[in-house]
Amino acid sequence: MEINQLKQFCVIVETGGFRSACVLLHISPGALSRSMKILQDSMGAQFFIPEGRGIQITEEGRAFYVMARQVCNDFERMTVNWREKKTTAREIRIATFEVFSSHFLARILQDEPLNVEYHTLERTPGQLEASIQNGEADFGLTYLPIPMAGVEHLAIIEFRNFAFAQNERFKNVALSEVPFAVPTTSVVGAPTGQKSLDMWPNEVPRYISFQFELLETALATTRNGRTALFCPEFVIKAQNEALKDASKLFKIKLPSTFPKVSGQIFLVKRKNATETPVMKKFCAMIRKFVRV
Repeated sequence: MEINQLKQFCVIVETGGFRSACVLLHISPGALSRSMKILQDSMGAQFFIPEGRGIQITEEGRAFYVMARQVCNDFERMTVNWREKKTTAREIRIATFEVFSSHFLARILQDEPLNVEYHTLERTPGQLEASIQNGEADFGLTYLPIPMAGVEHLAIIEFRNFAFAQNERFKNVALSEVPFAVPTTSVVGAPTGQKSLDMWPNEVPRYISFQFELLETALATTRNGRTALFCPEFVIKAQNEALKDASKLFKIKLPSTFPKVSGQIFLVKRKNATETPVMKKFCAMIRKFVRV
């Protein structure tokens, strides 16, 4: 007797016949009949008797069904619980936002073992730190750190932000007239006073042509020449590697008075928590990625 035979038997009883059971089980009538004969022979019992074109469940068949259904249910619960236990033991939860989740994490994870399950939690600055604080995430990645009790930020590497567009798309256009795609999400609580998720200087006005929830949308409008984009240089480098020359983005020459915009990428973790090998690997990969 095997668990699959018990499952098949239960489906026959629950559907009222072999024909309907075959459809649900995706098995041929001959194969199902042979399986049930083996089950009945192993139990020394007769669970079915012919009735017209169908079957009738015998009394001992009905009694056996109660026990078989319980065994199948217990087996399913055991399987699910065991899988969840294994998943939890190998689960790594990372809180971050699209700059990292869409344009960086895939490069790290391509060499990771398949038995490790990574969960990416999309969070804005502040929400990200809260996810670390309350244990929803194991660690996070950000370049706009928001101070929060019980959370610490470890600097990984510095990067630069620039304005990008199609090659020479806005070459002779004054900066105040360049149409920018900008994030809809604003930043609250940054020690630097930064208000925009793309780190555009607060004191510099700009022409906002399009607001986006997803960075990928802004990259698309910039690639097709409709807008310019202000973002970390490493994001554009990664994009350009995968694009044909006609779609690649280039730096816009900014006025000499435009402030230099740089930032730090931070690993975010719970205060006093040990920096794990996975965290250290992420930090090393980010340094390598941003320096390229």
